[in-house]
Amino acid sequence: LIEGMSTWWKKKRCILCIQTFLLLVWSTTGYSGSNFFARNLMIPPLPLTNDLKTDELPVVYTNAPNYIEEWFQTHLVSQDGGPIVVGFDVESVPNAPWIRRSFDGPATVQIAVENASLVIHLVGKDGHPTKAAAPVLRKFLQDDSIVKAGIGIEDDMLELYRWFGDPKGDICSRFDISGVGAENPGQRVALHRLASQVVGVTLKKSKKISASNWGKMPLRENQISYAARDAWAAAAIMAKLHTEDPGCFSPSAIRSLIQGEEVPIAASNKRAIARKVARMRFLEICEHRNKIPRELDEKSRAEAEELQQEIRALAPPPPFFFNLRSDDTT
Repeated sequence: LIEGMSTWWKKKRCILCIQTFLLLVWSTTGYSGSNFFARNLMIPPLPLTNDLKTDELPVVYTNAPNYIEEWFQTHLVSQDGGPIVVGFDVESVPNAPWIRRSFDGPATVQIAVENASLVIHLVGKDGHPTKAAAPVLRKFLQDDSIVKAGIGIEDDMLELYRWFGDPKGDICSRFDISGVGAENPGQRVALHRLASQVVGVTLKKSKKISASNWGKMPLRENQISYAARDAWAAAAIMAKLHTEDPGCFSPSAIRSLIQGEEVPIAASNKRAIARKVARMRFLEICEHRNKIPRELDEKSRAEAEELQQEIRALAPPPPFFFNLRSDDTT
């Protein structure tokens, strides 16, 4: 019995030592003493299609406004005084039965340049959502000299616009890259396909990680890596396109293209809300079917057809179309 207790105590002491070590590690990276933190990581390289690998990716994972501002000052610097392009992405807490959600809306914001990535967690050390980063993020989003490039970026920006909770200012220079390399106008290309086509990198997209709890503090390392690489991929794609075709894909050319077409975010939000209302009414009339049932009475059918037209009219504009083989831009 004594020998058994001795073995148990050795195991218990070993576990306590490990827990103490981990606690010290987290403390040195900013998880003690306040509701803010900052952690530096190196994300492993990604395989390239030519059997080579990318470089490791330095990542700052934080919720602290001063660290965010410092990262901006270090990395968002124009070499010629003109506009710059960054990769941009947002992760939200999924509405899934296996996740106990404590809040709705965006949980992380990812911003990247070609050689670094920033993952901003909109959650405090206490596990509750925080808007401490809102002022520095608002300044960044309103800067029209910084082109924010990503897949489906309009939805991400609308989430952030609603997260701010007030209509101050616009969110400028939003560029959806999903039209790059599409076969036809209106089609959208997935990020992993575009990363492979343009950069030659294999970008793994795990559904398990994408559907994980992004509101939990702290994020796991595979979540940080997933988020950082998504934003980095957009930045790497734009950098490679700029190198191959500076006349079409330079930051100045992209910003000029956007400025003539970009819808103010407040107007985009109103359209999105109106479209959702019309969509909900359409589903109600059609008994939650995507098509108008044949058995509908004449009055209901007429209303459903009007709602269909309204839903189409309120659809977000398609991304800019770039046929990489013929250099067409529409």
